Amino acid sequence: MHPVAIIAFVAFAAIAGCFVGLRLAARRLRRLTSELYPQVSWRRSTTLASSLDNLRVAAGQGDTQLHDTQANTDRLRLALDSFPFGFVVFRGPFRDLQNHSAETLLAEPLRGPVVREVVARLRGVASSTMRPAIEEIEFNTPQRLVVSITASPVDRRDTVAVVIEDVTGRNRLENVRRDFVANISHELQTPIGALALLAETIAGENEPAIIEPLALRLTEQAHRVSHIIGDLLELSRLEAGQVIERRAVTVARLFDQASERVQPLATERNVQLVVDDPGSLSVSVDERQLVTAVAHLVDNAVRYSPVGGVVRLSAIGSEQLVELVVKDTGMGIPSYALERVFERFYRVDQARHRETGGTGLGLAIVRHVAINHGGSVNVVSVEGEGSEFRVELPL
Repeated sequence: MHPVAIIAFVAFAAIAGCFVGLRLAARRLRRLTSELYPQVSWRRSTTLASSLDNLRVAAGQGDTQLHDTQANTDRLRLALDSFPFGFVVFRGPFRDLQNHSAETLLAEPLRGPVVREVVARLRGVASSTMRPAIEEIEFNTPQRLVVSITASPVDRRDTVAVVIEDVTGRNRLENVRRDFVANISHELQTPIGALALLAETIAGENEPAIIEPLALRLTEQAHRVSHIIGDLLELSRLEAGQVIERRAVTVARLFDQASERVQPLATERNVQLVVDDPGSLSVSVDERQLVTAVAHLVDNAVRYSPVGGVVRLSAIGSEQLVELVVKDTGMGIPSYALERVFERFYRVDQARHRETGGTGLGLAIVRHVAINHGGSVNVVSVEGEGSEFRVELPL
């Protein structure tokens, strides 16, 4: 073969080998790009340069998607941290995700170990049964705490979501609601039963001398039911946070209206009402609500004062607030009951309550009126000497 032909053939073979090698390298690079970035669509390439260009574009798109994924994860963590309850996601035996509330509770030295033990047990139950598992833990520490833990299976790959919630307030409200229903049922049962009995007795009587006192007692019981229902409606309006229609009212006007409401009862029980002159002192309040509150305080004082007792109304003004004071010379309140007298239907002495009457809602109404006006109510009492209630209202 001619030397030139030999040289040409060798050169051609070398060029062909390089071309085939570049094609193989481009094909491997294209396959590597697909494996590294399967989510990226890339154009078909046949050369090493175009494959490298595809890899560079895919890497840029992958970095963008990675940045977006990280941003979404950060937003998710911020959202979870804003939850008032703890939230943990387990994948197998590992914590995959948890918010700040869960992290804080699980890290507590006293409650944390107990919570972690219950969480681990409920997580196992939920994972094995594929059903939610729920349990409540009550901690009788200085500050009572009730924690509800719910573990729910997410999928069949051993992923479980756990919610850790403080239900102390919710349980307390539920207890209050249950007690309220029981109390109101009891309070209404007595007068309604008396009404039925008196009505049946009157229906079988023909003697006016017997019918008249029975009719008076029937009227008294009907008024008692009416008062209970009226106080319940008033309390429900106050608890609903109805709009307060404030206007300037003199304290003297409030005292006059409240005293006028209770004067018949005071006369019947031979209790003297004394109103100290408050001068020109005035407050910006809802007049109807304040008159109702003061009247309840005076009514309560009259009912628990002895024959010949004195109930005094006075007011103290300062630059920041006005105090409305109702003081009596009655039986007083035991120290153990001072924190509970403003609860609905709470009675220090049930036997005494049957003698004095009343609905058991008056002081609860006073407290809500004070709170709705941004104020407060408190009591100082000595057994056998009397009680002093003070309603503080900001000017």
